[in-house]
Amino acid sequence: MTTQKVDHTTPNDAQSQLACIRSESDDGIHVLAYTEISRKAIDELAQHIMDIYHEVLAEPAEEVSVACFLIDSRIGSQPVKYTMARMRETVGQMKGEHKSRIAIVLTDNLMMNMLSTLSNQVMRGQDEFRLFRADEYDAAFAWLRANP
Repeated sequence: MTTQKVDHTTPNDAQSQLACIRSESDDGIHVLAYTEISRKAIDELAQHIMDIYHEVLAEPAEEVSVACFLIDSRIGSQPVKYTMARMRETVGQMKGEHKSRIAIVLTDNLMMNMLSTLSNQVMRGQDEFRLFRADEYDAAFAWLRANP
């Protein structure tokens, strides 16, 4: 389904120590999968997002492109307060009119309503965001692929 594209220049054994692994599907969906529950995982997620943002900015601006992200949090819920603070900081660094579609896959269904509400405080107006349960992983991909 996805092909591995880790943007770190570390050997494979060191990649296993990453708390958030970046890969990309054949159709350009950026998959960011947590391997642990920690602040380190959130920091790595933020760095991946900024790396992708800079890659999108480097592309020719012939048309407005949409960056699609699938954030795989099936390992469990990350620290909410720290996540929100880091995402506010990260999103605050993004300028321009590029759009993002973000699907987050969660195992904790109780967190979905709270995260949906909190995400509205972080998201930019041109971005689309949707939460999916762990058993809806394929549906998250389908939603991202249905990009208008």
